[in-house]
Amino acid sequence: MPNEADVFDGMKKVQAHFVKFSKVGDWCKGTYLGKRVIPSNLKPGEMQTLYDFKMHAGQFHNLDESKQLIETPVVIEADTYWTVSGKKSIDDNMRNIKEGQIVGFRFVKINPNKNKAFNPTKVIDVLEGAMDPEFTGETSDDIDPAEVVGN
Repeated sequence: MPNEADVFDGMKKVQAHFVKFSKVGDWCKGTYLGKRVIPSNLKPGEMQTLYDFKMHAGQFHNLDESKQLIETPVVIEADTYWTVSGKKSIDDNMRNIKEGQIVGFRFVKINPNKNKAFNPTKVIDVLEGAMDPEFTGETSDDIDPAEVVGN
């Protein structure tokens, strides 16, 4: 039996490609491939909607372990697969978007919450574009999971 270190030599741990809207101005644009509804990791017992895209471009900022903004943005390359997490405002806006349609997201501002016990609300505009002329009918179900993850 081969040594485990040899079997995985040269490989990297897989991490999901999730767009995070952490700084006003963060954005992404891509072709909508479909949605998935999965159990929420943050709210046990609740479901969360995930929207899958073949991206055209974008840029966003991550937070470090201390929840501090990392100033160097993550740049989304064309023709890579990314996921945008749903929340009520995004879910409402995505309701009429068709698979194959070009969609943009832009983090425009933060609204303070009226209830001081809750976090401020991120306002993310969902921008509806035309149908992607290069869309070939591929959906979330057709994507190889290895293509939706990266380093």
